[in-house]
Amino acid sequence: MKVFQLDTRPLAAALHDGLAIALAWIVAAVLLDGNGITDQQFSALLQALTIAIPVQVTVNVFFGIYHGLWRYTSLPDIQRIVSSVLAGTVAGSIMLRLLGLDALFGYREYVLFPLLLVTLMSLSRMAYRSFKEWSLYGRGGEQGTPVIVMGAGDAGVGLVK
Repeated sequence: MKVFQLDTRPLAAALHDGLAIALAWIVAAVLLDGNGITDQQFSALLQALTIAIPVQVTVNVFFGIYHGLWRYTSLPDIQRIVSSVLAGTVAGSIMLRLLGLDALFGYREYVLFPLLLVTLMSLSRMAYRSFKEWSLYGRGGEQGTPVIVMGAGDAGVGLVK
């Protein structure tokens, strides 16, 4: 009988993205408010985050953000992140508007937030990939044996990857 094991990597990635969403919202609010955030504004921000984080993570799941491994992050993964963040920002702003929790946010926040979130999500994945490649393939000039791949098409490209 095969034992069911829960894959915790997607859950860890979703938790990471939830923290990135919170950080992006807070940084956007702080950067755009020259006087700093009051306790009342911070409370409103936390209340809005209780809606924004689940909405964005759900959109991320819909876009397939948690299907791949960070070790193999590539340009299509980054493109999926950009699309997911843009769709999640629209969905989140609609939900916050419908619930009346968007009093703190203006157009500037809705422009800066996705930029920060895409940056946080993409750079963390690319940093992880860079670290894994660095630790696996060499820390200096240590490279593998050079080879020539004969052939063309998808098979050659797949072999090189």
